[in-house]
Amino acid sequence: MDSDDPRVVVARFWAAMQDNDWAAASERLAEDVVVEWPQSGEVFRGREPFVAINANYPAAGRWRFTIERVVHEGETVVTDVAVTDGKLKARVVSFATVEDGFVTKLVEYWPDPFEAPAWRAPWAERTGRARTKLPAVEAPERVEYGAAMTTNVHPAGGVHTLRCDGGSRGNPGPAAYGFVLTDASGREVAAVGEYIGTATNNVAEYRALIAGLEAAVARGVPALSVVMDSELVIRQMTGQYKVKHEGLKPLHRQAREVAAKLPKVTYSSVRRDDNGRADGLVNEALDQALS
Repeated sequence: MDSDDPRVVVARFWAAMQDNDWAAASERLAEDVVVEWPQSGEVFRGREPFVAINANYPAAGRWRFTIERVVHEGETVVTDVAVTDGKLKARVVSFATVEDGFVTKLVEYWPDPFEAPAWRAPWAERTGRARTKLPAVEAPERVEYGAAMTTNVHPAGGVHTLRCDGGSRGNPGPAAYGFVLTDASGREVAAVGEYIGTATNNVAEYRALIAGLEAAVARGVPALSVVMDSELVIRQMTGQYKVKHEGLKPLHRQAREVAAKLPKVTYSSVRRDDNGRADGLVNEALDQALS
C-alpha cells in the first residue's frame, strides 16, 4: 500500500497521537491544514495551532486514543475514536480529507456541543456559529478496520493466528526473529526464522511482529490474532504502555502502519512456554548464523 494512501496517512497520524507526540502528528498534516470543531465554532489553521492546543489542553494524565472504527472512501477517511486521559472519557468522530499524502482538512465532532474556552483564543478563529449535529453521510463503499481494533465482525476465511518471537544472545547481541502464521484450521501457511545481526531483545521482538504482519498482509488475511510472549510489545501496540525508547519508536510506528492494512487485528500475550514454535525458529536462525 502506497504511503500516500489516505488510510496509511491517517493511521500514522493516530499512531503519533497515541504517542502524545503532537509535533509528529502535525507532520501528517498539510502546512495550511484547516482543523474545524463545528460544535464550538472554532477553526485552527496550520500546524502550529494544532500542536499548541494539544500541548496545552488540560489533562489529568497521558492521553490515550483507541480507534473503534475507520470508514474510507476516496480522499475521505472517517475515524471513530475513544479518548481518555485516565479521568475524562469521550468519543470523537473525525472527518479527514487527504491529498498528496497529507491531511488538508480535519473536521471533528464530540458527543456534546461545548463553549470555546478563553485559553484557546490565541490559536482559534471563531466562525460565529456552532453546529450540534453530525452531517449526513452516505454509506461508503468500503469499510476498513485498523490496528488494535476489535469488532464483532467475523470476516469470511476465519481468524488467522500470528505467533511471533525475537531474541538475542546478549542484550544487545546476535539476534534473530521467528514467526508462524496459521489459518483458521490451525494449518501453517508461513513459518520464518531470520538472523538480523546485533540487536536487543525488544528490537528483535518488533522485527518479528513487523515481518509477521507483512506476511499476513501479503496473503490477504481477513482477521488476525497476534500472539507474543513479549508483554512490552503487546502493551505498546494496544496503547497501554508508552514507547519511551527512541530506538523502538520507529519500529512501533512501522508495526502500527502495517497492521492498519489488515481488516482486523487483535493482540494477546502468552508465556514463553506457549510460544515454542516461534521461539524454536529464533534459535534455529541464531544457531545457523553463529555456527
